Amino acid sequence: MRSRSAPTIDTVLTRLRGIVEAELGLLPSERDDTPFRLEERLAERERTVRSLEKSVTKGDADSEAVQRRKGTDSGPESSLTGRPASPMDEVIAPWKDCRRCPLCEKRTTIVFGAGRVPAPLMLIGEGPGAEEDARGLPFVGRSGMLLTRMLESIDIERETVYITNIVKCRPPGNRNPEPDEVEACRELLEAQIDVVSPKVIMTLGACAIRALLPNLSAGITRLRGQLLLYNGTKVVPTFHPAYLLRNPSAKKEAWKDLKLVRRLLQGGNA
Repeated sequence: MRSRSAPTIDTVLTRLRGIVEAELGLLPSERDDTPFRLEERLAERERTVRSLEKSVTKGDADSEAVQRRKGTDSGPESSLTGRPASPMDEVIAPWKDCRRCPLCEKRTTIVFGAGRVPAPLMLIGEGPGAEEDARGLPFVGRSGMLLTRMLESIDIERETVYITNIVKCRPPGNRNPEPDEVEACRELLEAQIDVVSPKVIMTLGACAIRALLPNLSAGITRLRGQLLLYNGTKVVPTFHPAYLLRNPSAKKEAWKDLKLVRRLLQGGNA
């Protein structure tokens, strides 16, 4: 019986990489030809999540120490974060025990959003998933990992944008939000947009763009790639990262949308 030679390290690594890429829904060409490259990104997810959790649950200790030394009054503390209230804290404070729609009945947490305020770019998804509901942060599951890579592909760090959803509580079974649920959160979303004051809004998925601009009736396949306006702010609709994981071929169109966002942020035209 002929003995089988042991695989080389390169062979093993290639196989492992293929398994990981298949799990993430990457196309073979994406390793080299498109922006959603795997490279050194696998560890980024947990680092990003830990960084976001830290920013939500802790204040800036150095800043607070300086304020204490100066004897300055830092103003009222936010009951949500335990640090001096920011404009976003003030916006979401009245909603921290929200029971305006049935989604409150089965939620674990209210996922208000995360990121920089103000920010040049604001991303709006549809609603929290199971992992987001558990952690209290938007886009921290597989879709969030892909979203982080999408931003990095146009040289944007996730921490420099603001990310939220149309509804702040998880719809059961990750279904699409119902119209009454969207309306219950509309006032909060509009206030968040005002505080973030983005130069560009990128909506993720059909529900997000239709909730933001209710007069639209076309599907996301027809709407994506267009430059729309919300109260004078540029809006670029694209596919939801979860859709891209299920339909990797659509990433080529999403890449076009990302390049449009980059061009707009740099002061260019559509």
